[in-house]
Amino acid sequence: MKNINIENLGQAFLAVSAVLFMYPSFSWGNTFVFTSLAYIFIFSALLTQLWTQKTIVIDFVLFSILGFIVYSSLVGFNYTGTVLDSLVTASIIIPLFSRRYKIGGLFVFAKILSGICFISIFTYLLRWAGVIGFNGDLVAPDGRTYYQYFANVFQTHEMLTPLYLGTGFHRFYSILNEPGFIGTVSALILCAFDFSFKRYKFLYPLLAATILSFSLAAYITLTLFFVLTRGGKQMIFYVLPVFVILSLIFGNILEERILNRINISESGGIEDNRTNAVYDKLYDEFLSTSDVVFGKGKGAHSNIGVVGGVSSWTTIVYNNGIIGLFLYLSILFSIFYKEKSFSKKSFVFLIAFLLTIYHRPNVHIIYYLLIFYGGLIFLKNESKNSYHSNDNATAHL
Repeated sequence: MKNINIENLGQAFLAVSAVLFMYPSFSWGNTFVFTSLAYIFIFSALLTQLWTQKTIVIDFVLFSILGFIVYSSLVGFNYTGTVLDSLVTASIIIPLFSRRYKIGGLFVFAKILSGICFISIFTYLLRWAGVIGFNGDLVAPDGRTYYQYFANVFQTHEMLTPLYLGTGFHRFYSILNEPGFIGTVSALILCAFDFSFKRYKFLYPLLAATILSFSLAAYITLTLFFVLTRGGKQMIFYVLPVFVILSLIFGNILEERILNRINISESGGIEDNRTNAVYDKLYDEFLSTSDVVFGKGKGAHSNIGVVGGVSSWTTIVYNNGIIGLFLYLSILFSIFYKEKSFSKKSFVFLIAFLLTIYHRPNVHIIYYLLIFYGGLIFLKNESKNSYHSNDNATAHL
């Protein structure tokens, strides 16, 4: 019993570390302090595992992550990066945890995020209704400015959009720096737990967060996972009614924030709206040079110095080359192979993560790895009917 309590504490430490490494808004003025706390929590979690299980896991996944980090840090022509930085260093630690800690950590992480979203959504709706106002502004570590109110932030530029001026509406950020961030993380957690709303009530606030984020990528992730794992009939009964209800409630907001962002390119695909014209021109030129093999070095795309961020899978190639892209993808595939979770739902979950790279090329960071590991473990054991309640979710691992 004592070991079980210590193990639960360790899993909570792991989850808290993952939350802190998301750099929520309350950490923006003291990132060094909160980064230090995040490391204290994750190493404390590892120590509790050593105490209770007398082991750490060392396998090829660890070396695939380490290989990409070392490669991306040392190889480059126009940029000199450090060998390790805070987020990727923490990523090296995740494979050291046992399956019990990974799935247990995911449960706690999801519950913490759900609790935050529940509070955030409540005050978000109060602000939208005009009951509460703003209580100050914040500057994120990347220099972007935000307005804040209790358990919520949103970028100051949104107040200048016609949509906000006409309706007072802004997308849901919670305490993270982008609505797409909270939407993507929430959507992936919902997929990781296979939409098990009856068993896990903490998923409901995450579903609401996904919807209110109006993140096109998050909507695609949820719809894709649901349709490919359930089939067309359940889509008709569940997915389509949701979109109809959203259209009736939000009307122009859904059109402005979702439908109008689906731009078809000349080749017939959906245009990448996570880049800009300056970067696209440089990337096209880059593809015809010898740099395409090894890339221009870690963080090279951020040194272009253009207005507007770039967050696209192409930055992996631009920074690290074709070799770097191969090493990057090997992280997800090595985890997938390690967990031997080969059910249909697990394959679709892998596809969901691969699609996430399209617009958020940082799925090697601790919180994404925790979701990916934990989701594969959950889906694998769910296919064997191993999970019947929240209490015994990790008992057999």
